[in-house]
Amino acid sequence: MEKQDGLEMQIKFIALISRDNQPVCIETCLGNDNDNGNGNGNGNGSDCLNEELKYNFLSHMALDALECAESPTTTTTTTTSTPAGAGSTSPRTMPALLFIEDGVSVYGNVSAAGFKVVIGATNTTCTGTTSSSHLRRLSDAAARARRVYIDWASNPFSLYEPTEGAVLSEKLRAIIREC
Repeated sequence: MEKQDGLEMQIKFIALISRDNQPVCIETCLGNDNDNGNGNGNGNGSDCLNEELKYNFLSHMALDALECAESPTTTTTTTTSTPAGAGSTSPRTMPALLFIEDGVSVYGNVSAAGFKVVIGATNTTCTGTTSSSHLRRLSDAAARARRVYIDWASNPFSLYEPTEGAVLSEKLRAIIREC
């Protein structure tokens, strides 16, 4: 969690959704480090389970918002430097604010192939605006999540190794922790 522009922003969940609206992975800030309702007696299990369910529900609500939105993403042009020093421009997809529910701002973007990344984060102002530095961080998190998924999906062993799903989840949890 980083403090920028006088506001703290924390990513609460990242959801990867296929182009046919099937959730590939929904990873929350809770991860597997907390008690998820296994009843160890500390009373936190039901709270963690409720938070987990809330983030899953918000990611599914985002699918409806993405389907209803005429333009779910905004595109800006950024300049990147090549090793030779010449600048090249490439489109960069910024996540769009879909809705704010229960203190969580839900952002989403859709790739050209229809793959969706949904991110839930805290601390958008009361007017629903987000600072440009927060949007850049969300955009970077979405791009990193998309790359992690592509690496995972491109691995021919990921379908046959049960531990590969855990690898995808751990990499997404790392993105959540770092942002």
